[in-house]
Amino acid sequence: MNDMFNKQSYSERKMEDLRSLISNKNSLYELRVNNAVDYIKNKLREITNKVLGERMRTTVDSQKYSLTSRLFILIWFIGVLIFLIKAVIQKEITIGVFVSLSSSIQVALSLTENLSYEISSITQNGLTIEHFKKFMNCKEEQYIQDKSMISLDKPFIEFRNVRFTYPGTNKEVLSGVSFIIHKGQTVGLVGENGSGKSTIIKLLLKLYPVDSGEILIYGENIEKLSRKYLSSLFGVIFQDFAKYEISVRENVALSNIKNIDNDIGIRDALNKTDLKFLSENIDINLGKIRDDGVDISGGQWQRLAISRAYFSNTEFIIFDEPTASLDPIAESEIVEEGNHTDLMYSKGIYAEMYETQSFWYTDKGKVIADA
Repeated sequence: MNDMFNKQSYSERKMEDLRSLISNKNSLYELRVNNAVDYIKNKLREITNKVLGERMRTTVDSQKYSLTSRLFILIWFIGVLIFLIKAVIQKEITIGVFVSLSSSIQVALSLTENLSYEISSITQNGLTIEHFKKFMNCKEEQYIQDKSMISLDKPFIEFRNVRFTYPGTNKEVLSGVSFIIHKGQTVGLVGENGSGKSTIIKLLLKLYPVDSGEILIYGENIEKLSRKYLSSLFGVIFQDFAKYEISVRENVALSNIKNIDNDIGIRDALNKTDLKFLSENIDINLGKIRDDGVDISGGQWQRLAISRAYFSNTEFIIFDEPTASLDPIAESEIVEEGNHTDLMYSKGIYAEMYETQSFWYTDKGKVIADA
């Protein structure tokens, strides 16, 4: 049974993913529009039947051992009774001795059964402990405990010849990437889809270890810094930002939960992203889980995520551009670095990508505010 549950871990995750698709409002809207609800339901039914079928077969197999042992015990018990009855008939033992022996046999069987259950329970707990031991034997991270040891006069962020390939793949996403960002700078990383922009963020947040090279924060290798310390430095808005169907106050304060009662700070973060209508009642519920919940548009959810990043009060805010789904240039080996004016003047890959995408975001040279 333990082996079966271990092997079914992938199927369990797949089942949960399919369940979320037909229970999440946003995905359900799209599935209904595309008439694909039944397809997802059939896939869920198929994998559920497979999982339950495997569990049923494994349960039956495991019960065979119990049934076999019970059968042998029954045969043995009947044999002993026949022997004792024969002894009584032949007057080799008295009725009193027969009753005593029969009762003793039943007590012995009961004790044996209880012992077998205890052994089974110990075995199951032992298998559970094996998982716990694997977890406890994982290598502990070694990092600087005191952030005062950080040298603040060094560059805030520095990548030194960083290389990275995602586990299970052969394609190198980052090949010798190097750059420096100083505190107070505003920097944009521009590149086509799949060029590694989001990967840089994941490495910076220590979600993956680099294959080679170094990532430095204030001159200290990121491997020596705790994730807790890094989270105090960076506020992040991911492409697939979460939509929390809880109150506006909680939505904003999740990035700095100890200040959840800071009404002024929460309203200020909302006003910075033009969500004044939400700042008027920060205790209102969002989404449709509760009857009094208010639904907001996708763009407003995005602004709420940005408000959450502002409220974090971190030293650095990262925008993993949530609207960047364009791929204007299919292939290029050119790499450029510089400010916007210089890059536009050089008329290289940056200028070409900017001109290609500018039609989506500008109107006769003026930036559209809600783009």
